[in-house]
Parts: sequence; structure tokens; C-alpha cells
Amino acid sequence: MLSVTPPLHRGGFLMYNNNVILILNMHTHNEHPGFYDKWFKIWSDCAPEVLDATAIIRVMECTNGCVQYGFRGESPNALSVEQTRECMKVSMGAIKSKKLPLPTGEVIYMPEGAIPLMDQARDLYQKMKAKDIDAYDEFFALSTAHFHVLGKEIIDEKFAFLTEHFGDVFTPYWIDRGREYIYDALNLT
Repeated sequence: MLSVTPPLHRGGFLMYNNNVILILNMHTHNEHPGFYDKWFKIWSDCAPEVLDATAIIRVMECTNGCVQYGFRGESPNALSVEQTRECMKVSMGAIKSKKLPLPTGEVIYMPEGAIPLMDQARDLYQKMKAKDIDAYDEFFALSTAHFHVLGKEIIDEKFAFLTEHFGDVFTPYWIDRGREYIYDALNLT
């Protein structure tokens, strides 16, 4: 059974089996413009190969988040325990190792310029999970700014890549939920 706890700052939390699940809301970048402006400039100044690599990771990360949320919330479309774990393994493995092994045997290595940005994002995410309000604001500003700099065309390219290489892992249904999540952050349809 899901029980709602009082909202924290601009977002909120749900409790499910004593696990905190963040209610994600990225529409509020105008509520923390300092963080948004900082990250918009950082992402705008990145080399194309950094944006390309981080875009792959972000679409996978958001899709995995939807998979995990669906599983914990007992969605009728939830994946099996094993497949949910596999999604987490692929996504978190790429984030932690800074490389993405493809089913074809090819490996995509994150460019050097992407590594500190990925580490900062992961650090903010960990602090956000511990209910650090400033980290919460900055993480969502970082995410929203990243999506705005990438734009719909690059995001769509990376979702096509995710579908081509990992469609059997994340499934078309959950890949579409990841896309909707990002589109929602960008106010796209």
C-alpha cells in the first residue's frame, strides 16, 4: 500500500515498503534559476561528444527510473523482478563504470569531459535521496537544463538508440514512459 508523506519543498516523497520514492517534478526550474542558469551554461559549453554520451546515459537513466517506479508501485505493466534488476544493472553499471557495453560487443566509453559531470549529477542524486533540499533543487535544475540543451531531436535519437540496443531489456512500453517523462520536463508532446 502506498502512503503519502507531507511534501518536501517543491517536490514530495512517497513511502512504499519503507523505501522513499521521489515524486519527480522538473517543471520548476524557474523556482531555482541560479541552479538552472549555472547548469544551462555548463551543458551549453560542453563538447558535442560529451552531450552525445551524456544524452545516452540520461535517456537510459530516466527510463530505468520509470521501470523502478513502476515495479515499486506494482504497476500492471511492471517488469518481472529479474528484468527490473537487469534494467538497474545496465543503467547503474554505465553510470558507475562510465562505459556502456552494447549487446553487439561494442563498448561506448564516456569522454573525459563527461566524467566529472556524471559524478556531480550522481552526487547530487545521492544527496537528494537523503532529502537534501538544495541538492533536490540543483539536481532537477541540472536535469532540466541538460534536456533543454540537448533538445528534442537529440533526445529522440538517443531513445531510438536505446530501443535498438536495449529494447529487449527496458521494453518498448517503459522506453515510451521514459520519453514521456523527459517530454513532460520539456513541456513537449
